[in-house]
Amino acid sequence: MQRLLFAGALGAVLLSTGVVQQATLEGRLASLETAESVAPAREAALRRELQTRVVELDALRGELELLRSERAATHAAEEELGRTLDARIEAVQTALADATQLLSMQDERLGSVSRQVDMLHEASASADRITALERGVEQRWTGLHQTVEATAELAQDTRAKIENRRTNATERWNRTLGPTVQLAGDTTVGSGVLLESRALGDGTFETLVLTCWHVVRDIQSDGRGADAGVPVAIYTPDGARRELVAHVLGANTTIDACLLRLASTEAVPHGAWLPSRTRLAASSVFDPIVAVGCPLGNDPIPTLGNISSMHHQVDGGRFWMISAPTYIGNSGGGIFNGGDHRLLGLFTKIYTHGSLRPVIVPHMGLVTPLSEVYDWLEAEGVAQIEELPNGGARLVPRR
Repeated sequence: MQRLLFAGALGAVLLSTGVVQQATLEGRLASLETAESVAPAREAALRRELQTRVVELDALRGELELLRSERAATHAAEEELGRTLDARIEAVQTALADATQLLSMQDERLGSVSRQVDMLHEASASADRITALERGVEQRWTGLHQTVEATAELAQDTRAKIENRRTNATERWNRTLGPTVQLAGDTTVGSGVLLESRALGDGTFETLVLTCWHVVRDIQSDGRGADAGVPVAIYTPDGARRELVAHVLGANTTIDACLLRLASTEAVPHGAWLPSRTRLAASSVFDPIVAVGCPLGNDPIPTLGNISSMHHQVDGGRFWMISAPTYIGNSGGGIFNGGDHRLLGLFTKIYTHGSLRPVIVPHMGLVTPLSEVYDWLEAEGVAQIEELPNGGARLVPRR
């Protein structure tokens, strides 16, 4: 049964396969018939296309021949151009070689010139350095020379100043301390001023001394008597002293002044310069002065100050007041101008304060101005005042 069924199925399959194959063959046959019907047309079209392609091929062959001929011409032109370029390149290379050689020669020349320029620069720099060194040496020499000259001038100026100071110091001593003398008794000491010695007709000299009357009075009151001589000590720059005696020519108690004459006929080395009345009248407050005396019996001592007042009234008398420090023993000493060292007056009184126990005020001394002395000497005929051309004056005793 199974075999029958398998056979039946196989038969059915084979039948259906045959039917399919027949249908396929019929389809192919129909296609062939269709293709056979259209084949002539296609063949004609293909022939036309073939002819077209042949024509195109001939045209291409013509173009190819033209290209080949153009290529041959181009190759010839290229070869000619190549030869031309080669010739030009060779010429350029030759020119380049020549230029390189020239450049090398120029470099050598430039190197030589550069070396020469460097040498010139070095020489110029050396010359500049030498010039700078020479200028520096010259400047140093000039500076040294100027320094030496300045030092020499400074030394000379210093020596001049020292000499001037020495001269000034000597001059001041000769005009202020030299004329100052000490008047001393047994219990009294004071000061006086030598005047310049005056030559007499017999070859001798006359020397006058100005001092305060109260100094002479006190010395004479020590028991010496009114006619006794007054001891006078004259000092020298080295501190030595010479003892002489003076006698009274005249005295004035109002202005506290006294004129003495030394008993020696020799000239004294130093005498005070006297001013003219005009020179005295030019004095004023603030003028510098030098007060010189023998305070407490010492050697002559100078002190500096100024004129403080020119119209100080004491007991009806007119006195100057000075600020130079003074003390007991300065009485009769000279008050000298701080500039020309001419005698301006005589120190008369020490200013005191208080009555019970007076206190000395050393910088408020009283001075009898020389103008008062001149008036007294001429009014009483004790001496004549001779005016000198240089602004000075001289006392000439009348008896």
